[in-house]
Amino acid sequence: MDLVTSLLHAFPSTGEEWVDTLTGAPLRITVIIVLSFVGLYVANRLINRLTESIAEGRKRGPDFLSPLAAANPLNTARRAQRARTIGSVLRSSVALVIGAAAILMVLSEVGMNITPLIASAGVAGVALGFGAQSLVKDFLSGAFMLIEDQYGVGDIITVGSVTGTVEAIALRTTKVRDLDGTLWFIRNGEVLTVGNLTQGFSMTQVTIAVPAHQEVDEVRAALLAAGARVVSMDEFTDVITGETEVFGPETLDGKTVSFRVALKTSPAMQWAVARKLRGAIRQEFRDRSLTLA
Repeated sequence: MDLVTSLLHAFPSTGEEWVDTLTGAPLRITVIIVLSFVGLYVANRLINRLTESIAEGRKRGPDFLSPLAAANPLNTARRAQRARTIGSVLRSSVALVIGAAAILMVLSEVGMNITPLIASAGVAGVALGFGAQSLVKDFLSGAFMLIEDQYGVGDIITVGSVTGTVEAIALRTTKVRDLDGTLWFIRNGEVLTVGNLTQGFSMTQVTIAVPAHQEVDEVRAALLAAGARVVSMDEFTDVITGETEVFGPETLDGKTVSFRVALKTSPAMQWAVARKLRGAIRQEFRDRSLTLA
């Protein structure tokens, strides 16, 4: 009987007490949970719309994401992967912040002192940061690499002793396929310096050697003519963006003299142009009765 009496006294006994109880902590907790889910849903929708618009090239986006829209519009895979990866990071960050805030507010409403909990979370965060600092370093490096557009899918890069084509980019690792077909997994936090061979523009450079007795002016004229022949090719109309430059004599010994021919091209087109340029130089030298060393 005492147990039943205690249970009855635990519940409100009047209508006014019931109203006070229901409009107190339970109502506030319900409002916190509902608002948290609504806020998370709205934030995710906005992030999805923003990243998809940027991935499809429909929208420039805010200033801190402007490198995404500045990427080559023809490189859809690269732009889409960068936009969606950053979108994933934003969604995870928003969910973490809203979830943590909602939990702390609910605990506060049920009467728990959250000050020690916050202090403990701070200590745990510091301990986790020390224990997983290499993982955190990889993620932060990957995020900044994506935002700064250091390289993207399809670019040819050099990282340390590895040179190859970027096949995939994640926050922790980058996959690079080298010329031998080997797929390299490179941790983003370990990338100290990276050379991008295909960003912005590229340079075709071909070095040739001729016998030392050849006339310098004749050799230069032949090289300029060979460059002009390549520039005039229909397949390179929108690829070569500058005039032919000839540098030399660059080296000189008792038997040979070397010259260097340079052409500015679109990204990743320097090798195709170089092949045509070598053929044009060979043909031009044959037509002018000049000799290659």
